[in-house]
Amino acid sequence: MLQADSSLQKGKWNPSGFENEVLFTLKTKPYRVKDFYRYIKLNQSVTTLTPAKYADQLYNQFIDASIGLLAEEKIIRENPDYGFLLQEYYEGILLFDIMEKEVWSKASDDSLGQQTYYKSHVNDYHTGERVKGVFYSAQNLAFRETLGQLIKEKAESKIEDFVASNKIKSESGYFKKDDKPLLQKMPWAPGVYSIDDNGIYYLAWLKDILPPGPMSFEEARPAVISDYQTFLEKNWLIRLREKYSVKINEKGKQYILQQLRAKG
Repeated sequence: MLQADSSLQKGKWNPSGFENEVLFTLKTKPYRVKDFYRYIKLNQSVTTLTPAKYADQLYNQFIDASIGLLAEEKIIRENPDYGFLLQEYYEGILLFDIMEKEVWSKASDDSLGQQTYYKSHVNDYHTGERVKGVFYSAQNLAFRETLGQLIKEKAESKIEDFVASNKIKSESGYFKKDDKPLLQKMPWAPGVYSIDDNGIYYLAWLKDILPPGPMSFEEARPAVISDYQTFLEKNWLIRLREKYSVKINEKGKQYILQQLRAKG
């Protein structure tokens, strides 16, 4: 077996030498040392195994991968539909990766783009009267007195520490009166309210009642991100059409339609 050095344990081995030597043969097809080198460079990673043991492991994986690829090629030759399915699967993954890069990640991570889009479409984000608040809950009511006092003191950092250390659940956001049944059990006004419901103890902190009208960026952000994704996707498709012209083979199209009708 090849003499690997410690760089293999760091996933940085760059083997060389004996590239054209044949390691093994499958169905008359020779697999050479350079093929194994290529596999190592693509698949090596940081490991605690010794260089010799890790090289043996990679070699056995290379053999298995080579056998698997050969078996797959045989299946595709004997069953073309399987080959089409594999190609469709590959293209689906490729499309997913491109969409992730060009649309989804951009929309989620580009906070400046989100705000710019929101400002340009602020009239799209209107809503009715709602409350800005936080709902705290636990299965033991002991938390309510201490937490209620911290809220009165407006000790934000102490509130966060108390909630985290006592494993109290919290849900914050903007809520319409019909969004949460708990809101039907308390005054529709700013304040701190204690509510019991099905064995769960709640402390509701209603910070502000907001009148009908445009939502703030913070409030509208989930919808903005979704709309911004659609916006980015449309623009991306426009750029693709401008860069790559599409020509339809009418004869081929008619042939495929005839084949589909025949099968139907």
